[in-house]
Amino acid sequence: MQRVSKIVLRNSNSVLLQLRDTKPEIANSGMWSLFGGVAETGERAQDAALRELQEELGWQPASLRFVDTIEQGSPPTLISVFEADCNLDAQKFLLTEGQAVQWFSLSKLPANTAPWVVAVLEKL
Repeated sequence: MQRVSKIVLRNSNSVLLQLRDTKPEIANSGMWSLFGGVAETGERAQDAALRELQEELGWQPASLRFVDTIEQGSPPTLISVFEADCNLDAQKFLLTEGQAVQWFSLSKLPANTAPWVVAVLEKL
């Protein structure tokens, strides 16, 4: 089973989302989603989350809080979800994957937010 780590970056009642690239071979293509990616062999979920943030945004939080583990898709993917506080303006990040990064109110997520992301955020 593939293991993936995703991170909810929060600032009060807002969440930082990534607009995924529009490529048919990637999950949630062209949708707003959380940052993160596949854990490397032997890598702990938390370490994968921190590495992915560094790779995708050029930034790491001081700490992560575990939120939940969910199973999604076919074949199934095990997704470890973490949360971290962030007070930076979206334009301060060095986005290396995806089309855009933007803060959204938890009560006003864009219509093209990945459904599994909406479900995770509703639990917060």
